[in-house]
Amino acid sequence: MPYLENMYRKRKIGNKFLLTTDHGSWMCLDEFQLRMFQNGRLKMGSNLFKVLKQTGFIIDDDNRDEMVLKIREKYNFLWEGASLHIVVPTLRCNQKCLYCHASSKPEYAKGFNMDEKTAKATVDFIFQSPSPYIIIEFQGGEPLLNFKIVKYVIEYSKKLNKLRKKKLYFSIVSNFSLMDSGKMNYLLNNKVGICTSLDGAEWLHNKNRPFPNGAGKKSYDYTKKWIKTIIAEQKRRGNGSGKVNALMTITRYSLDNWKGVVDEYVDLGLEYVFLRFLNNLGDARKTWKAISYSAEEFIDFWKKSMDYILYLNKNGKTITERFTWLILQKIIENHEPNFLDQRSPCGAVIGQMTYNYNGDIYSCDEGRMFLSWETLR
Repeated sequence: MPYLENMYRKRKIGNKFLLTTDHGSWMCLDEFQLRMFQNGRLKMGSNLFKVLKQTGFIIDDDNRDEMVLKIREKYNFLWEGASLHIVVPTLRCNQKCLYCHASSKPEYAKGFNMDEKTAKATVDFIFQSPSPYIIIEFQGGEPLLNFKIVKYVIEYSKKLNKLRKKKLYFSIVSNFSLMDSGKMNYLLNNKVGICTSLDGAEWLHNKNRPFPNGAGKKSYDYTKKWIKTIIAEQKRRGNGSGKVNALMTITRYSLDNWKGVVDEYVDLGLEYVFLRFLNNLGDARKTWKAISYSAEEFIDFWKKSMDYILYLNKNGKTITERFTWLILQKIIENHEPNFLDQRSPCGAVIGQMTYNYNGDIYSCDEGRMFLSWETLR
């Protein structure tokens, strides 16, 4: 064979063949082009030969070092160590979401809070990571139920980092029902990224994310209030465009409401919507038959939502579907956005670790969700 083929995978899509390499290149060839390539019959210097060599499907002395460098850069994360560290200050929560992946405990439950001794040991362990980046993300339960430990972890981490010199970041995921101006200002003053859950229109959000007793103010009211308040406060401070993130989880009740889901994010001034499918983890297992759906139903929901998102963008309303945006970075820009769920190998241990309220350490947050449910059920 006059040239060396790089390793690649292929899949037929319609009347074309999609070819991909480990270093991130891709090509679409028709059947004739593929046969010529595979049989070593491409003419040296032909346009197709030049493109396949430029993209690394063909290897020779001219591009071998370049392809080695590309694959080394693409998989550089394998040697960096875990950068994302998820800390669970409490497993307690004041809501009872239909799909709770974390198997949260009731607000009044005893024995599910992290104490200072465990928090200190957790931070000490986190800073053993060789990664130059440390992102500590507070999840739950509802982390604001143990806000003193959130503050302790932030303060102790910043103190420790004066010696360790890491690039240190914080984020928190909260349902906002316990947010107040004091907590908000503390988080913003310490540059903590803030994320909440927003499942769509008011009725849908309240259905998916009720309070246990079903009385009083609904969960949507808190979510809407604090999204608007935090965005306004960040704008007032001049910290960019007032970014606060929100995540949604799609249940069966969401499937016919794709337009309302997207409209809710646009109306609240959010830049991203993340069309996140339901996982059969934690308490979602108990309600799975009632709230789940098939892969085909999810794809139909996604396509309708994406068509509407594209329509909005063409008509002057900017909104991005985050999952699609992450995938397009990998396809078009050959850029690794470091979203651990999409990495291969995935981010478990080598990219992230999770620390439960009692000091238990898990390979990732999904590992916590799976093993905790198995232990506690």
